[in-house]
Amino acid sequence: MGFHANTYRFAAEERLREAHSAHEQKSFVLAHYLSGVAVECMFRAYLARNKRPFDARHDLRKLSKSSGFEDDVPESGSAAIFSALAELRARWKNSHRYSDLKDLNAFVRTIEWDRKIKGDRVKYSSARALASAGVLVNMGVKLWKP
Repeated sequence: MGFHANTYRFAAEERLREAHSAHEQKSFVLAHYLSGVAVECMFRAYLARNKRPFDARHDLRKLSKSSGFEDDVPESGSAAIFSALAELRARWKNSHRYSDLKDLNAFVRTIEWDRKIKGDRVKYSSARALASAGVLVNMGVKLWKP
């Protein structure tokens, strides 16, 4: 069964809502993971819509470039998009789907930007991943042209 561009686009929006819900329910590992999946879905939507080959696997930077997503972003929004993408790339790995709280906590301790964070690092990283995903998915929806 092949997925169509709109299937991926709607999945991106749905994964983002699910990430918000998981974060609100204090399921920070799940929220963290779903944030990256939401963005991956949006980039796959652009790949499918632009009829470009899928070759980047789960690398958000490669997906962003090869999908044509970056081509649609106006210059006025590019700084926010590239900042959100850089932050999400630092925080998210597809392998996080296998992580438990202890493993994800060990991973987020390695993120340079979080060195001064006190308290629950996974909660903080989940919130930052979610915010970054929101910027990217919402821009993708705003720019969507069937």
